[in-house]
Amino acid sequence: MDHFCKRVFILTCVLALSRAAISEYQTILFTNTYVSVDNGMYTYQDKPFGKEQPYIQINLTMGEVDAMESEKSIQVILYHSSLVDYVGKEIDGVQYSCCWQEVYDLGECNNLGNAIVQDEAFSSQYSDRFYYYNVEWTNITVGNTTQFVTVNTVLNQRFGVSVSGVWYLDVINCGLNMTEIPEDGVSISVNGSATFYNPYGHLGAGILGFVPLYFILALLYLGTLIWWSILCYMHRFDLLYLQQWIGFVVFAGFFENTIFFADYVTYNHFGHINLGFNLISVVASVAKRTLSYVALLLVANGYTIITPTLTKKTKIAVIILGTSYLVLSGIYQFIAMFRYTPQTYYLNVSAAAEYFFLILVSILNVIILIWIFAAIVSSMKYLLEHKQEEKLKLFKKVAFVLMSSYLVSLLFYIIEVGIVFADFYDRMWNSWWVWDGYWSALYYFITILLAVICRPTGRNKDYAFATQLADDPREGVDLPDIKLSEEKEQ
Repeated sequence: MDHFCKRVFILTCVLALSRAAISEYQTILFTNTYVSVDNGMYTYQDKPFGKEQPYIQINLTMGEVDAMESEKSIQVILYHSSLVDYVGKEIDGVQYSCCWQEVYDLGECNNLGNAIVQDEAFSSQYSDRFYYYNVEWTNITVGNTTQFVTVNTVLNQRFGVSVSGVWYLDVINCGLNMTEIPEDGVSISVNGSATFYNPYGHLGAGILGFVPLYFILALLYLGTLIWWSILCYMHRFDLLYLQQWIGFVVFAGFFENTIFFADYVTYNHFGHINLGFNLISVVASVAKRTLSYVALLLVANGYTIITPTLTKKTKIAVIILGTSYLVLSGIYQFIAMFRYTPQTYYLNVSAAAEYFFLILVSILNVIILIWIFAAIVSSMKYLLEHKQEEKLKLFKKVAFVLMSSYLVSLLFYIIEVGIVFADFYDRMWNSWWVWDGYWSALYYFITILLAVICRPTGRNKDYAFATQLADDPREGVDLPDIKLSEEKEQ
């Protein structure tokens, strides 16, 4: 993370490569730009499991887009994260990647016109974690001019992994071998691949934890689904609409985590992201979150717990918010997937579009959460006033668990932001999956809570969890004024 942040001020990343096990290169590098990929790697001795020898295989071919009458300066650098501070140089808040005259004059580099690498990186003590290649060029005569072209295969080599941690691979284009930043860029084509292979397969160490996580969650959802199905069958003649809805939520959670597990297992085996699995997982994820939000809104408004029905206004609000979340969240996740999936790089999806829909989804999340908590508070107030103690206990449990969940989420978010700003990414090279994985665990926790509270019972028909005062039905909390309605819906 530090490596990227320190360069982003002056360099334009021309290819957004995810931490893929096999990174494909089909791009054009302009002057003063670079392509960087990284992956968490285990040595054979440090492996959690597996029998293969880890390696990094680089196969790159380069060529000039426009033949120039001067030698180009292109470097390929493979190095361990412990040496990240030796590549590039920050001066007065500006990060330089190439050794131009102004940097040289300050004594910050000594290899004019090439990538900045500190001399310490070339010492023998780092020979097992630092590899530097200057792309070779050959000159040919065309008419009365001499032009420089690349040797066809720049690099075709396999490296063993002798140090565990994050490994970076940079391809840097410093343009012409000149002493100042040229006004006219030198375009270089980069084609080929870089393969990062761990003892257990292609998955990087930072995302390996997703495999057991999604496997365990899939089993938990499956067990919950079986338990829920048995209860629904036992009380099939008196099922409430909300209980059917929760059943869909549980099934969506099982399906989503099963697809995630299959996606990562396939990824580990073949080294490529499966586009089909990605498409299905986006649909499953959006559907599950939408169903979960709607279920929470229904419970918070007392549907089938305090009242067998909701006001027309509340129903419309739930439908509008649920549909809006489904559409906007779906668009955002598809845009994000298209931007970071290698098979869809060619679509050139705008980053601005991703950020725009992210803002919309975030606003919608805030609105829904505010309504959920406001509705729970209003429901508890109603139950307290009407002395419905058993239902009040249930709502207190719901409120406590939801509040605790969001406080834990906020705590995790603050810790994650702190880790990013403290440049701890490389130190957490084999556990970074936790910051995404805890959301999935939290969703299951909330789902099982709703299932336990609203499980089918033999008293469904009498609305045992719906009404204790038949002459004083409650209709829910309206949006946006959020108030109780004592008026019975016709």
